[in-house]
Amino acid sequence: MLRPRWPGMVLAATLAVGCGGDGGGSGGPAGPLTERARGYDSWHEAHHQPLYGATVEVRFTDESLTDVLQYEGRGDSTIWTGTYLGSQAYRYAVTGETQARANVIRIVDTLHNHLKVTGRPGFIARYRAPADAPGVAGCEPDDENCHVVTEGPFAGDLWTGNTSRDQYTGWFFGMTLAYDFVDDETMRQTIRDDVTEVVDAVARQGYVIVDVDGIKTTAGPEALPPFAINWHLIAHHVAGRPQDLEAARQIAANRTLYEIATISFNNRYVQFYGNNLSHQNYLNAERLSRDVPEIHELVQTNFRDQIHKSVHLAHNALFELIHRSVEGEDDAVIDASIVEDLTAFREPPNRGYAVDPPDASLDRGR
Repeated sequence: MLRPRWPGMVLAATLAVGCGGDGGGSGGPAGPLTERARGYDSWHEAHHQPLYGATVEVRFTDESLTDVLQYEGRGDSTIWTGTYLGSQAYRYAVTGETQARANVIRIVDTLHNHLKVTGRPGFIARYRAPADAPGVAGCEPDDENCHVVTEGPFAGDLWTGNTSRDQYTGWFFGMTLAYDFVDDETMRQTIRDDVTEVVDAVARQGYVIVDVDGIKTTAGPEALPPFAINWHLIAHHVAGRPQDLEAARQIAANRTLYEIATISFNNRYVQFYGNNLSHQNYLNAERLSRDVPEIHELVQTNFRDQIHKSVHLAHNALFELIHRSVEGEDDAVIDASIVEDLTAFREPPNRGYAVDPPDASLDRGR
């Protein structure tokens, strides 16, 4: 049984479309990276978002990669659906393609329903699908985090709870980029309403994520200061509410707590996924704080000294592009590494593989 993995697909689609000098949106002929990105886009849409648009892993029965055995990875569906949404927003910003625009509007609706299906204001599901869909594992009797809706607009759906800040990170990441890059007012109003609902709930709950049972989740429930600042900045950006900017300022004022919350030893050596969470949060936190000097300086300094330092030039093109955005400077070495890493990235479909970063990268910084 073969199990192509989707995170790499999303990463390549996010980056290669926007790679300068490769034909993406420049009016010239498409280069190899653009064509590879289109291949990943096509593969992802055909196989990895079969149910309401939520991104999932897929396990096939044989080498043909046509007969689906089971959809998996629903516990991380929201973060990668949001990442996919961000990729399509960037794709539209660079290329102006109508398909990218349609994908953005469609996936915003998917993530909107991840919020609404739970029935608890401000609480986002990890995943939603028809409960009886082929290839979807149903709820086990002892799985308290799996819910089947029996009435209302979502009757017949299954959704997964015990949601972590990881999932919220991807949700905010995609929604924010969709809001900024696609000028559909109906979609943008949905994002305004949803973002403020989620931020208000998290703040009201003391910056923890609370499940439908009224108890905080058991998987990364705390909206740590860097997360909370970013989410408030996003709410202020889309809705213009002064209370969100004030809340972000108050959190940033406790610089010591902020810095302690972003110590990245575990991200460097144990839990590498934490680097992805940090980079996704800091991309929007940096650009949305440029008119707030006390927050902007904190975000930039912390990103440089604690977040990106341990993964600089460690063969992750996404991290380097976010680094370029946060630092706001041209760097030929970084640009060359991005092109090199994307050029080395496998053609779709990608069955998943790991590349060990060079040892020196663990202590390399700028």
